[in-house]
Amino acid sequence: MEAQSMNLRERLTHKTVLISIANASLRLFSLFFRFSLSIYLGKFLGLKDVGVFGLLLGITGSLPAIIGLGLNYFVNRETVGSEPLVAGRKIKDRLAVTISGLLLSTLLIIPILINSNISDVSIIVPTVLVIIAECVAFDVQMSLFSLKKPLLANFFLFIRSASWVLPFIVLSRFDLHFRNISCLIISWLIADVAAFSMLFWRLSDWPWASIFASQIDFSWLRKSIKSARLIYLGDIGLAGYAYFDRFIVLGFVGLQSEGIYVFWWSMASALQALVASAVIQTSLPLLVEARKSPDRSKWRNLLRNTIGATLAYAIIGAVLIYVASMIMLPFIKRPLLYDYIDVLIAMLIASVIKSVSDVINYGLYSCGDDNKLAYINIFGLVVSVTTISLALAIGGLHLVGYALFTSASISLFLRTFFLRRHFGAR
Repeated sequence: MEAQSMNLRERLTHKTVLISIANASLRLFSLFFRFSLSIYLGKFLGLKDVGVFGLLLGITGSLPAIIGLGLNYFVNRETVGSEPLVAGRKIKDRLAVTISGLLLSTLLIIPILINSNISDVSIIVPTVLVIIAECVAFDVQMSLFSLKKPLLANFFLFIRSASWVLPFIVLSRFDLHFRNISCLIISWLIADVAAFSMLFWRLSDWPWASIFASQIDFSWLRKSIKSARLIYLGDIGLAGYAYFDRFIVLGFVGLQSEGIYVFWWSMASALQALVASAVIQTSLPLLVEARKSPDRSKWRNLLRNTIGATLAYAIIGAVLIYVASMIMLPFIKRPLLYDYIDVLIAMLIASVIKSVSDVINYGLYSCGDDNKLAYINIFGLVVSVTTISLALAIGGLHLVGYALFTSASISLFLRTFFLRRHFGAR
C-alpha cells in the first residue's frame, strides 16, 4: 500500500513537472514570436507604429479590469474544483457583465483609436472586435487557471497572442501592401477567432446547452458586485500599474518616444510573462487549496518554493533578454534605441522585482486578505503614476525605467509587510 502511495506521488510530481515544462515552452514560443514582432515592427514599420500597437495592447490589457467590476475575484475562487456545469454558469454570468461593459465602453474606445492614428474607418471595426475578443478571452483564461487547466489556458493564449505573428511577418515582408498596422490588427482578429474555436472544440464535453439555457443569476451578481467594490478598485490598481504607463508617456513625450518605451517594455514584459506562466499562475489554485489545509506549513513551504523558483527564473531570464536585445540592435538600425538602453536595464530589474511581488500578491489573495490586497494595489497605482509622471517631467524618457524600479520596490515592500503582519496577527 505504501509503495502504491509512493508511486502515485511520483506520477503526480512527474505530471506537474511536465505541465510546468509545457507551459513554459508554450509561453517561450509566444514570447519568441512577440519578441520577433517587436523587432520586425521597429525595423520595417517604424517606432510610431510600435507606439500605436503598444496603445492597443494597453487598452486590451487594462479594459478587462475597468469593466470587470471585480467579479473575477469571486468567479476564480468559486470555480476552483467545480464541476463543468457549475463553473460554466458562473463564467457565463460573469461574461454577461463583461459584454455589457464592452458595449458601453465602445463609445469611449473609438475616439481614442481615432486620436492614435487609426483613422481609417475600415480598420476601426476590426480593432474594436479585437478589443472585445481580448477582454472576453482574459476572463475565460483566468477561469481556466482556476479550473486547473493551465496548459489549455496557455495554448489558448498562444493562439491569440503569437500564432498570427509569423504569417503576418512573412506576408508583409514579401508584399508591401500588407506591411501596415491594419494588416496586423486583422491578423490578430483572425487568431482570436481561431483561439475561441479551439477552446470550444477542446471543451466539447461540457454541457454547453444547459449552461447557455440557464438564467443569469442576478442575485449572485448583485451580491458579488456589492462585495467587490474595494476589490474592483484594487483590480484597476493592478491593471493601471501594468498598462497606464504608456498612456502617460504618450501624453508627456509623444508617439515616437512612446514607441521607444513600448519597444523596450515588450522586452521586459516578456520576462514577466514567461515567469508568470511557468511558475506564478500555476501556483495560484495550489496556494488557495493549501491555505484551506489545517497544516499551515504546507502553504508556507509552497509559497517559499514559488518565490525561490520565481526569482531564479526571473534573474536568468533578465540576463538572456538583455543579451538577446544587444545582439538584435544592429539588425534593427534604429539609433534612438541605442540612446535608451539604460531604460531597458532598469525595466529588467523592475521586472524581476515585480515577478517576486506578484507571488506575494498571490499569497495575500490565497489568505483572503481582500481589503489589504485592494489598498496595496490602489496605492501601487498612485505611486506608479506619480513616479512616472515626475520622471518624465524632470528627465524625460531616460528616467522612466528608474521610476518603474522605484514603484516595483515599494509594492514588494508593502505586500511583504502585510503578508508577515497577517501571520503575526495569528
